[in-house]
Amino acid sequence: MITGSELAEASQPAAAAPLAEASRVPEQLRAAGWREIAPFVHVRGGEAALPARVTGADAASQLLPADCRVGDCLFWDTETTGLAGAGTVIFLVGCAWVDGPRVRFEQVFLADFPGEQRFLEHLRDLFSRFQVFVSYNGKAFDSTILKTRLVMSGVTMALGYQLDLLYLARRFWRRLLDNCRLTTIEEEVLGVSRSDDIPGWMAPEIYFDSLRRGVLGQLPAVFEHNESDVLALVRLLAVVNGVLAGDADREPALGVDRGAVGSFLLQQGDRRGAGMLRQAYGTGDEDAGHLLGLHLKRAADWRAAVALWQDMARAHGSLRAAVELSKYYEHRARDLQAALTAIAPFVAALGAGTAGAGEQSVDRDLLLHREARIRAKLRRSAQER
Repeated sequence: MITGSELAEASQPAAAAPLAEASRVPEQLRAAGWREIAPFVHVRGGEAALPARVTGADAASQLLPADCRVGDCLFWDTETTGLAGAGTVIFLVGCAWVDGPRVRFEQVFLADFPGEQRFLEHLRDLFSRFQVFVSYNGKAFDSTILKTRLVMSGVTMALGYQLDLLYLARRFWRRLLDNCRLTTIEEEVLGVSRSDDIPGWMAPEIYFDSLRRGVLGQLPAVFEHNESDVLALVRLLAVVNGVLAGDADREPALGVDRGAVGSFLLQQGDRRGAGMLRQAYGTGDEDAGHLLGLHLKRAADWRAAVALWQDMARAHGSLRAAVELSKYYEHRARDLQAALTAIAPFVAALGAGTAGAGEQSVDRDLLLHREARIRAKLRRSAQER
């Protein structure tokens, strides 16, 4: 494994050994199906089957700008010489896009640093054909490094709308998985297990080893890893589209956090989210019930909201729901006694020291303050009679 200091040193292009004069890399690349388009810049392409649901307009509208469709998306992933810093260089970019009934992909490889200018210019020309850029942690990593290299090379290119599937994966599966690394998502959500795959952290070492020895070495494994990452993005978007469309037949065997999906849909203005939150609450997800209650409150659907809060307080001992009930009775129904009754069991539990630890989100002092204020209102009301 590369240490932090080794990786930092390796990420400096000026310090790396140049490609050997007797390098066999170009001929080995040609033999592997690569085409040289400029000195030290090589490309190769291919196609793959189009996953079902990836072009579903019903769900794509939840993820893409209003004037865009999946055909306007470029799925992309990079391999770099390090993890950060101005000296980190992108040496491989994998791209894929939907073209009719197929997925086409292209990889662009920088065989040595003198070719970076033409490498970036080719990426500029390729990226200019698309409006949406789909990645996995691309907002925080890939696009940041790409922008840095563009500035340092004097190449002008603007990335358009970025759709980072890492954020959706975390939202929909974080509570169901140990982590949301792409390989984990592939195995647990997409049902794909890679064989003989190299870990991404090895890519810089393999690249510099190829430069030093003048042979491809293990780079084909890096190419394969990158291609798998890019095509995984297409499959993941298909699954996400199926989930958002409510297509149970397309749902992964792992399932999905319906509360999180419901919340996402409501944020997008899709009322189907309320149904998903209700389903999640029905399976015991109290957080989903709380989110549904807030939605009903904003919609002024007081009958449904009160019924939900009553069930949550009674069946789940939810203090949050009891407080919402108390607020409703105090400010909407103008029933102070009902407002006090709603929180009475929880106030008593606090006094007895038996309040549940799971309700720390509602501050103890605020609850006692609410009780004291309602009692004061009741006393004033009695005095005015």
